Amino acid sequence: MHEKKVYRLAIVSLLTAVLLLQTFIPWLGYIPLGPISITIVQITVMLGASLFDKQVGTMLGGIWGVLAWLRHLVQPTVVSPVFINPLVSVLPRLLTGFLTAVLASYLRKKFSGRWVYALIGAVGALCNTGLVMGAIYLFARAAYAQALGVSESAIVSIILGVVLTNGLAEMLASALVLPLLAQALQKVLK
Repeated sequence: MHEKKVYRLAIVSLLTAVLLLQTFIPWLGYIPLGPISITIVQITVMLGASLFDKQVGTMLGGIWGVLAWLRHLVQPTVVSPVFINPLVSVLPRLLTGFLTAVLASYLRKKFSGRWVYALIGAVGALCNTGLVMGAIYLFARAAYAQALGVSESAIVSIILGVVLTNGLAEMLASALVLPLLAQALQKVLK
């Protein structure tokens, strides 16, 4: 039993190291497109959440959120004033890790196969995009409008546009990559 805990800690530590690299090395976790970025960091969080449990998913999501917050402090962009708010940068990522783990636990009990991880990836990515954009609307829409140089009344349209563009791209990437990584790591874990 002790060996299993040490092995689990090692895998979670490796995933945390990957999160660090993805956060601070350009193009590794965030693909910048003007004032927005296509996020692929969620795949690492979803990998840990889908292979382990809610505790690991929540922890990795929280680590990702703190790293995202720090990234905007040390590598500021035009939207950094929005993401230095922990309710926008940390809370949605923490919830993404938790909710992805809950979904994965449910689906793995009922079904098996590669498509389960594809569904987890797609839903987890959509969850992240929806939670982040929802948090921006609730807690930082004025800062977001100012950062983008638009009126606050245009924010709903912009948020919907981001969900439909970034959200769909992130869903597709997660649905394609997560099954490959999860099935390979699952073999190693057994």
